[in-house]
Amino acid sequence: MRKRIADWVNILNGVYSDKKFIMVTLTYAPEYKWEPNHIRAFMLSMRKLLGNSILAYAWVAELQKRLAIHYHIMFLVPIELEIGEDFPYPDQAGIWTYGFTRVEIARSPFYLVTYLGKEYQKDFSKFPKGIRVFAVYIHNSDAKIGLRFQSLRPYQQELVNEFGWSELSSLIKLRKDILNEENLSWRVWSFEKDKKSAIEQAEGWENLEFSWKGRPLFAEEERKTL
Repeated sequence: MRKRIADWVNILNGVYSDKKFIMVTLTYAPEYKWEPNHIRAFMLSMRKLLGNSILAYAWVAELQKRLAIHYHIMFLVPIELEIGEDFPYPDQAGIWTYGFTRVEIARSPFYLVTYLGKEYQKDFSKFPKGIRVFAVYIHNSDAKIGLRFQSLRPYQQELVNEFGWSELSSLIKLRKDILNEENLSWRVWSFEKDKKSAIEQAEGWENLEFSWKGRPLFAEEERKTL
């Protein structure tokens, strides 16, 4: 989570110059309990209300010592947007009806990462079952691709740089196809580790008529190891 959010911040800093970060905290009143669709409905309502004024956002679910859930959402918006006028207080606007909200200017988006380091955040067994604990979003298409690239493993980044995104999709589909074949025990989970391991486990795939255009990248590495 820390890496994903840190990548999100770094990419935004490289794309947007005149920007403002607004932090929204959602808390539950005692009479309400957490449900999985609450945060989804809230984000959909905010995006519908503000439209393209939401340049990006990231949120984390925080588990308090009393095991209550809070949400902290960081919105990236145009610098001219004003809290209370253009950007509403969600509880007053009826967007968050389960408790209370706090809205403030955030000096640093990395402030969001501090919520991920608390003691109770590290024990996922204490979180409600089925909860999603964080999310990131960028509206700009190029920045969105950059964020996706940062989430890849090094060998996957090399594959994308060499052959493009379509071949990474082919690689993922190949792995799924092989896993779905009955009575096959190919250890294709090596794709989740590194390129060398993937090569070692790739023997025999072509005999099963599995193929993908990005295979030359692995073949080149194979020649280096001979």
